[in-house]
Order: sequence, then structure tokens, then C-alpha cells
Amino acid sequence: MTIAGQKDGFYYALHGDSHRTRGISARSERIFNYTSIAGKTTSNVPASEKDGFHRDHLSLRLGFDDGKKGIDFLTSHSSQTLHFDNSATNEKAFDDNTHIRETHYKLSGYVGNSDDLFVHKALISHIKTDNNTTQYSSWTSSVGKTEYESKKLNANYQLDINFDREGEVKQAMSLLADYQNTKYIASTYNFNNKNSLKKYCSRVSFIYRIRSQSFFQWTLYRQQFI
Repeated sequence: MTIAGQKDGFYYALHGDSHRTRGISARSERIFNYTSIAGKTTSNVPASEKDGFHRDHLSLRLGFDDGKKGIDFLTSHSSQTLHFDNSATNEKAFDDNTHIRETHYKLSGYVGNSDDLFVHKALISHIKTDNNTTQYSSWTSSVGKTEYESKKLNANYQLDINFDREGEVKQAMSLLADYQNTKYIASTYNFNNKNSLKKYCSRVSFIYRIRSQSFFQWTLYRQQFI
């Protein structure tokens, strides 16, 4: 379901949805008999078909845009749980499941348009994901848990310089600075082992554009990682 509206450049949108499945399983609750070419008869191990999937999602967007300047804010959160069984023999020992949560924030804005000499654009976003899996292990006859968490931060700034804004053919160049920070933490075997990974990436890009009113556009793009 979505509720949205706009007035005098201001806008908003609220969205929510939910999905659910039940009784879906790779193993059937019925017993099937199979006979090989050699005449040997075998039967499958029946399952309860209790596997399922449930996902909830909610997002909110607020902003303002009048064609010369604008700002946009988006936030969303989703949570989903998957119930599964690795084997029909041990399916009743524990309710194996995976729970995933994701939260996203994004703020962007701009000042200026193609008629101005300078156009400023900026964006910052952050995504966090948590994943927990709990399942029964027949090797150890116990319940084990694995977990990981990831965070990604992205920020960039772009400056457009429209130095040739008159005539049929227009020219512009852009400078883009981008920064990314990714962090990953994982723990397995009941949190006895923990792994951590961090990654940083920065780049500066140069873009040159030629555009005409007949919809012809030529772009030269170059970037450098620092």
C-alpha cells in the first residue's frame, strides 16, 4: 500500500507491503514408493511441509523540487524470515530459520540547473544489513548459529560547469568526488570465530559533455581511484 502526495514542489510517499508463504517445502508430506529397474523398492521420508517465508517492508520519502533546487530524503526498513529444514529426519528437532534485516538511509540534493553556470549535487547514503541463521546440526546433535553484519557508507559530490549554454550545441564538464566505506563482520560456530573486513574506496572523476538540441550527446569520461 502506498500513500503519496505533492503540493507546491513538496512531495511525500509512504509505502508498506508484506509477503508471506506457507506449506512450501522441497520435501513432501506424502510417501512415495519407487521401484528401480532391478526391482528394488524404496520410499521417501515424509516431511511436514512447514517451511515458510515472511517479509515486511516499510519506506518513507520526503522532498522538495522546484526545478532549480531540490532535496530528497529516503528511509526504508525490511525484515524477512525464512523457515527451512535441511533434512526430513531432523526437521522436528528445531525450527531452522534465517532472519535478515536491512535499513537504508539516503539524503540527496542539488542547486542549479542546465541554464546556470554551476550546478551542485550531493548525496550521502547508508545501508546496514544483519543476517542471522539458526539451524540444527546432525553432526553435533546441537543447534548452531551463524551471524554477519555489513555496513556501507557512500558519499559523493558533483560539480557541473555549463560553460557553453548558448546556441544549438552546448558544452559542459563535471567533476565528481566519491567515497565509499564498507565494513563486514561475521561470526560462526556459536560466535567462537569472528572475521572482520573493512574496505575504503575514493575516486575523482572528470566528465566532458557536448549536447545539441537535436538530442545528440557526446560524453568523455575519466576517473581516478585514490
